[in-house]
Amino acid sequence: MIVSTLLVAMLVGLGWVAPVMAQSATPAPHKAGIVVVREDGSVTNRCVAFDEESISGYDLLVRGGFSPRSDVTAMGTSICSLDGQGCGAGTDCFCQCKSSTCRYWTYWQRLPAGWRYSNAGAGNVQVHNGDVQGWVWGESKPSAAAQNTPPPLTFAAICSPNAPIVGIAVKQAAPTKTAEAAPAATSLTQPWLVAGVIAIPFVLAGVWWLWQRPRTVQT
Repeated sequence: MIVSTLLVAMLVGLGWVAPVMAQSATPAPHKAGIVVVREDGSVTNRCVAFDEESISGYDLLVRGGFSPRSDVTAMGTSICSLDGQGCGAGTDCFCQCKSSTCRYWTYWQRLPAGWRYSNAGAGNVQVHNGDVQGWVWGESKPSAAAQNTPPPLTFAAICSPNAPIVGIAVKQAAPTKTAEAAPAATSLTQPWLVAGVIAIPFVLAGVWWLWQRPRTVQT
């Protein structure tokens, strides 16, 4: 009888703990940085979170809160304008590249050694956790690497612990009933509380055994 009671208590305890452990094992979102330099020299950098293993450079722009106008060219998806700056609707994506100079949104990848100009379009480049991408509106010679690089911002600087997060974090922060209940569920992942949940069935079984023991011994 005692053994069966202990077994039931253990199963109940494990039934409580399993959802907690599953919740604590949920992977954290991936993050990537993006830097945008406008014609007046102003710089905007944002830390973008995403659940997928990787997303395209174009998706990073959109999830970062920018409004790109794009076109598919021989290089892939080209960015014609960002937040209204560049070549607008009804014009060629490289409308300011018709003379000896060329002004367009140059695309950059941040490497350990620094920024590298990207010859591939934003739709053809995959962004992974820890990557940083850059966009600069500026002048460059046609078919040549641009000279105007983004500022030397690193992933650690853009996605610092106190940096605001855009992307999926915006959806999670929405004032819904599910979001309000999240803190209470998250608190179950504390180690001391998990240990307490596991111990409760054993304590109850011990109390029951002590209560039953005098009745079975004194006959």
